[in-house]
Amino acid sequence: LYVYGPILLQFVSYTPYYETNILDDNLLKIGKNRGYENSISLRNSCSYGYYNEQKLNLDYSNVEAFKSSIKKAIDDGLILSEKEIYSKIRLKSSPTGSYLEIRFIDINPFNRLGITIDMIEFIINFIKYVDSLTINEFNFSENINNFELVALNGQDKSIEMSINGCRKTLYNHTVDFITIMSEKNKNKIEQYSLLNILNDYKKNNLDLNKFISKITIDNLSIKEFGMKNVHHKEKFRNDYPEKTLELSTNILIKEALKQNYLVDIVDLNANAIMISTKDRTELIFQATKTNADKYANILVMENKVITKKILKANDINVPNGIDFSEVNQDEINKFENKNIVVKPIDTNFGLGITILENASNHMIDQAIKLAFNESKHVLIEEYFLGTEYRFLVIGGKVRSIVKRIAANV
Repeated sequence: LYVYGPILLQFVSYTPYYETNILDDNLLKIGKNRGYENSISLRNSCSYGYYNEQKLNLDYSNVEAFKSSIKKAIDDGLILSEKEIYSKIRLKSSPTGSYLEIRFIDINPFNRLGITIDMIEFIINFIKYVDSLTINEFNFSENINNFELVALNGQDKSIEMSINGCRKTLYNHTVDFITIMSEKNKNKIEQYSLLNILNDYKKNNLDLNKFISKITIDNLSIKEFGMKNVHHKEKFRNDYPEKTLELSTNILIKEALKQNYLVDIVDLNANAIMISTKDRTELIFQATKTNADKYANILVMENKVITKKILKANDINVPNGIDFSEVNQDEINKFENKNIVVKPIDTNFGLGITILENASNHMIDQAIKLAFNESKHVLIEEYFLGTEYRFLVIGGKVRSIVKRIAANV
């Protein structure tokens, strides 16, 4: 697989770009697209990605020699364990035996699972065929250089390389290899599939060869599309309070991010999150209560913080304020000498609520204590003077309006 892997690399590469500041400055000279003109895999198939195998000089002649060379690399202090071998193909151990890990396969960004069933079948057929071949010569440096050559120039099928002692163009290597591979395959369905792949290759019509750099998603190039989603996930990951949220909510968030949905935490204490697409937003409590069963609507109305966020998102003016479950004195001091309301976020009938005019710090502290007697979560916000109305809405229609007048003499 090390010898013939560069042929397979063309079919499983989806990373023609690199991100700034993670590679050496010399690459900045290669153009605004941050990739070589014909590159197909800058992530893990060339010296600009995960790479240490040449320095380790491992012995690939047989399994025992390979294990011995790993042990020597560890004894020499080049690596701490076999997990630090960033090779194209890695031998792994498991309770049931050993297996090969192919590490030069990129995730297909156009498939929800990251790889198509057809490609899995093609890779399996490829490995089976390679296993039946006789290797005339194993030149490790040459094999690694072939991976590098294809990774950086794979769109140019005229590049030449020597594979198993035979020198010809990448195009001819690939066509000859798949042609014989299909002829040797006794399964008629798999044979037919291989011939289709070969025809697509000849027409330059593979998913990869359309090419990724020219494909657009939602009017974004693949690079812009990827960066948009990566930035959202990185931003979320940096602020992600995983230990605070309950397990089921964590699982839901991670699955939503995998499927490229936008996720916002609306209320940490209530385990309330919003999951959005460009067409729809769903508010979910505790991973199970949603708009589908209407119970989420009741939970929203019971939670003043979430209510404010939803109103504000729909361009309705709401008072500014803060909510907290632990007192931060610096934040609270900002409300000194202002007209404010201090209240629990989830009570009714005026329980724990204090209205303060020109509030002193002492008055605010006393109001906060009163609010915490009724709830574990407290809200401080601006106090607006004006007339209060209560609207009753049923089925999307206003059924009644009550003007509320405070008790007075």
